[in-house]
Amino acid sequence: MRRRKPRSFQRVYQHHLETAPRTAEIPAVDGLPINESHPVGFEGLYATPEATGYGKATCAKCGETHNGWTPIRAGQWKCRCGETTNDDQMQIVGKAEYDLEQRLKRNGKSNGHKPTPTTDPPADEDWTNDEWYTPADIIQRVRAFMGEIDVDPASCDYAQRTVQAKTYYTRQTDGLIREWHGRVWLNPPYSYPLVERFTVELLRQYRQGIVKEAIVLVNNRTDAAWFQSLLVTAEATQFVSGRINFERKGLQTSANRQGQVFFYVGSRAVEYSMAFGDMGAVMRCMWGQKKA
Repeated sequence: MRRRKPRSFQRVYQHHLETAPRTAEIPAVDGLPINESHPVGFEGLYATPEATGYGKATCAKCGETHNGWTPIRAGQWKCRCGETTNDDQMQIVGKAEYDLEQRLKRNGKSNGHKPTPTTDPPADEDWTNDEWYTPADIIQRVRAFMGEIDVDPASCDYAQRTVQAKTYYTRQTDGLIREWHGRVWLNPPYSYPLVERFTVELLRQYRQGIVKEAIVLVNNRTDAAWFQSLLVTAEATQFVSGRINFERKGLQTSANRQGQVFFYVGSRAVEYSMAFGDMGAVMRCMWGQKKA
């Protein structure tokens, strides 16, 4: 007898949503409903029947952004590459895009015509699903503190409407192969391995004296090696209170599900603390490997 191929969790759950009554229980993992054992991933990937599978998540190991994640033991998800990620570290993308698509469909249906996008994607779009633009109020603080931003090594034309760095590099001009002279603002792509490559390059150029000082904005990933390298090199580390409302072009919400951290790399940690202290706790590095 020919054996049937096992169905994926996503297909099973989609079938459950389509056929089960509204009062049916949510599927369980390790004896817990997945909305309790995997709340972040559940909300982003499976929360509503009409949006089943709309969300995608970025794997910190392979760097790919996709759906089809498998919930395993309570609080963890398994990527297609085999790597596991804690639920509270899932970088979910796609919900805002899905909501926008549904609004366009509804508007098109009511108007009797097929909806069309209001704007075309920019030609210089850098990293798919990695476009998290820093709010203008934060950039104003950075500029006021450093005087000017000499280099933004991971940027695009759209972001520079706010950042206004003297020199900036995009995906096409590749900041990873350039020298970042002077004062640097770095809000790197958050997917792996790009976030590691940019932060490692920053520290390398700082140790060589090319970068004079820098402010780095990244997700709170204390378990990552690149994060630890920043932690023991930066003169000041600031865990942001609350969530930063990043700008995403064409979307009304950033759907930010991560906490953020500022790192100040330079010799003015006290001044940094005075300028940014109201945004969260600032700690100075007193241990680890410091700049030679």
